[in-house]
Amino acid sequence: EGCPVTEIGASAFYGMWKINSITLPETMKIIGDSAFENCKSLNSINLPNSILTIGKSAFKNCNWLASINIPTSMTSIEYSTFYYCENLSSIYIPDNIKRIEERAFINCFGVKSLTIGSGVEYIGFLTFAGVNTEEITIPENVQLVDDSAFKGCVDLRRMVFKNPNITFGKNIFQGLRVENITVIGYENSTAKAYAEEYGYKFELIQ
Repeated sequence: EGCPVTEIGASAFYGMWKINSITLPETMKIIGDSAFENCKSLNSINLPNSILTIGKSAFKNCNWLASINIPTSMTSIEYSTFYYCENLSSIYIPDNIKRIEERAFINCFGVKSLTIGSGVEYIGFLTFAGVNTEEITIPENVQLVDDSAFKGCVDLRRMVFKNPNITFGKNIFQGLRVENITVIGYENSTAKAYAEEYGYKFELIQ
């Protein structure tokens, strides 16, 4: 009726498997929990920078989603937001994001490029489990990488930690071969201590 759409409610399009493309208006502010969960044919959506919140599991099991842009107006990526979006080839987390909650990108097996913005402070439990990029840089603002954050990232070879005092959860590389992982950080850093504890190779940041 000519009114601007500002919110998509929880589970609004849940399981509508025939939808393959979505265009959202610049007035959009909120996408609710599970709003597009199980839209298994969805391959294209724009996420305007007016969006303040994308809810938990909003795009869970959108297996054919080919690309995403994280709005610059958001400050966190919620629980399981992009769970099992296995057709994504890259993930770019902009600098405005401070928290990436647990399971946010779990089982995004197709991802070969992961960039984490400088504003991120927290990476949650199983956040990037299954992502298959070869090298990841954790910016200096990150204070905590939680348990099993990179579990099963079988192609991962090099991990750079720019915060010398970062806190680690339990076994962040769970399921990976020790000899395949090189931890890169500073002398006398918590990253070096973590590498020594678990038996990973360690190199100094150049």
